[in-house]
Amino acid sequence: MSGPCPACPACGTPCRMRFRSRQGISGDCYGSRRLLLRNAHDAIFVCPSCGWGVVAPLPDQERLERRYRASRELAYLADAQPRRIMFARELDVVARLLSRPPQSLLDIGCSYGILLEEARARSIQAEGLELSDDAVGHCQEAGLSVRQGGVERLGDDDLYDVVFMWDVLEHLVEPVAVLSRVRKHMNAGAILTLVVPDRGSMAARLLGERWWSVCEPHLHYPTRRGIRYLLRLVGFSEVEVSTLPKIAHVSQLVRWIPGGALRRAVSRIVPGARVVTVDPRDQLLVRARAE
Repeated sequence: MSGPCPACPACGTPCRMRFRSRQGISGDCYGSRRLLLRNAHDAIFVCPSCGWGVVAPLPDQERLERRYRASRELAYLADAQPRRIMFARELDVVARLLSRPPQSLLDIGCSYGILLEEARARSIQAEGLELSDDAVGHCQEAGLSVRQGGVERLGDDDLYDVVFMWDVLEHLVEPVAVLSRVRKHMNAGAILTLVVPDRGSMAARLLGERWWSVCEPHLHYPTRRGIRYLLRLVGFSEVEVSTLPKIAHVSQLVRWIPGGALRRAVSRIVPGARVVTVDPRDQLLVRARAE
């Protein structure tokens, strides 16, 4: 089933049907993916102007929040080391863009708090927002400042030098409204850094429905053009877009391989704890400055 053609959330152009709904086994965002196979997903429409992809109909917000509250992403903790490397590098870049280390940081969708721990080690006042009961409990036990919920949990006086939204925007029902609210909680000149899948990438174009980012938890499939337009629309300038190389344990990449026999064979050949860098250039790393 699919709904009426939605308007592009980035530029407002009416979208066209691209992929019909595909049933399958639902899972968490990481566990539901398999390389070169068609994962379960809802109907996806694509903007003929900027290329943005959007699911239609979008799910009910309350039901979606209940799902994420009950979610557990234990593989996220297993992959802590390479994530720390990526977050540390980005914190260095943010400090250069600000011409000083940030004093305050907000991580939206902070999961199990790896970025918050890196920020704390640098004496940055860091806070997180997260829906998962399990992740929030883990963070609070670690002494991290985390509120359960989304941007609606922020108070009028909550202002930040840097906001991270990595692997978050594609899960939102209303990305424009959320980004608009995020902008209101940023100091003048503050930096927003976000990571999203790139529907305009070569991998996405070549693989189509078999692209590993086409999976049931994703509601949006941004493009470079669309994300630039959207950020400028809600009050950001100096929008820079590049790609984010994937730093991962071999064991993390092996989990994506279809077929248990093949996964076991690769695991015997390559040590799972080895950290490697892979860049299919299909993940956008976007930095923007609050005006």
